[in-house]
Amino acid sequence: MDHNNKIDYDNNLKSDDYFLYFAYGSNMSEERLKERRIRFEMYDIGFIENMKFLMNKKSFDGSAKANIVKNNDEIVWGVLYRIASGFKLYLDSIEGNYHSQIVVVKISKSTSVKALTYMSNYITEDKRAYDDYKEIVIKGALEHNLPEYYVKFLKKLPIKPIKDIRF
Repeated sequence: MDHNNKIDYDNNLKSDDYFLYFAYGSNMSEERLKERRIRFEMYDIGFIENMKFLMNKKSFDGSAKANIVKNNDEIVWGVLYRIASGFKLYLDSIEGNYHSQIVVVKISKSTSVKALTYMSNYITEDKRAYDDYKEIVIKGALEHNLPEYYVKFLKKLPIKPIKDIRF
């Protein structure tokens, strides 16, 4: 990938006024980011080492959402986006009960970049997402050609039946 291209914004942002964002859950889907009206450009795919992907972030709807936790034996694949810096506070607001953190993302054997991602300490013991959410995560993984073994891992994650909704 050519990582020297700059994003062209029409709202008075300089072409280099962006941050790298590592998406590993539903935001891997470009459609999801567009629905959220976030200005972005796909940068690359990559992985973070010594982290584990879980569906354990407690959601207001009673289900679990994507999260990452430290784990010395695993990696988490995801999508790197360039996001206009003006969207950082907005992204913080829609990622409720997550906190932003800088991680090192490997994009090749010899190349790593630093990127912002979101993690949560607001967890649930019921590690099941609703099917529609899980499908968005899988869609994003397929859309960006994440490794087949990783997509299979995502597909095997358990789902929570819709009848379990408790409001």
